[in-house]
Amino acid sequence: MKISIIIPTLNEKDYLPRLINSIKKHTSISKRDYELIVVDGGSIDNTVSIARKLVNKVVVLKKRGIGFARNKGVKVASGDYLFFIDADTIIENDVITAMYTRMKESKRPMCGTVNMRVRLSGLTPRLIFAYINFVHKLLACFWPFAFGAFIFVDKNYLMQFAVLGRIWMVMKIMILL
Repeated sequence: MKISIIIPTLNEKDYLPRLINSIKKHTSISKRDYELIVVDGGSIDNTVSIARKLVNKVVVLKKRGIGFARNKGVKVASGDYLFFIDADTIIENDVITAMYTRMKESKRPMCGTVNMRVRLSGLTPRLIFAYINFVHKLLACFWPFAFGAFIFVDKNYLMQFAVLGRIWMVMKIMILL
């Protein structure tokens, strides 16, 4: 397995099928080279039953929290490259394949995120997302971590920060920014 796509969920029944369909539609990597993992934080809607029909692995947690879910996803992932994608995200333009190719061809470990694009009309939402993207780029100059709705990382690189099994520290830093 080359890629593990980890999707933390909490009551995402309306969003999860749309994300999974967009991943399958916009990923030119062979299905045998990636796995889809949903880590659910105790949904009370049909998220878990929907996930079991659509993905390779489903983990249901008693504890809530996106960082906790991402960390559990790392523990069950078998891929060399990890992609963390929020359930309310839509993947376009084969971005997973593009980032995977860059990481695979890079001589150094990589971690990062991509710009967000808003599908809402009006100036206010566009300005808000332009600001968020600007802040992400600015912080990336000073802080060697990625954050956001779409995060990719070389698993070995991530594990360098997980000495003594403390993966949660790295992920909490990602979420706090």
